[in-house]
Amino acid sequence: MTDNPQQTSLWNKLHIDVMLLFFVTLLLVYSALVVWSASGQDVGMMERKIAQIVMGLLVMLVMAQVPPRVYEAWAPYLYIF
Repeated sequence: MTDNPQQTSLWNKLHIDVMLLFFVTLLLVYSALVVWSASGQDVGMMERKIAQIVMGLLVMLVMAQVPPRVYEAWAPYLYIF
C-alpha cells in the first residue's frame, strides 16, 4: 500500500478487508443455498434469507466505520449485556 491519500482504494476508505469479505460472502451464498434446498425450494424463505444477508452486510459496513477505540471503551458494558 502507499501513503499517498489520493491513491487510497475505496476498500481502504471503507475499512473493509477484501479477502475476509470474499470468504464471508462465500459462506453466505452457501448458507442461502442450504436454506433454499432444505425449505423445499420455497421462494419466500429464500427472499427472507437474502434480506437477512443484506441487512447483515449493511451492519458490518456501518460497524467497520466505528473506530476500534470506541469498541474498546464499550467492551466492559457489552460483556455485561
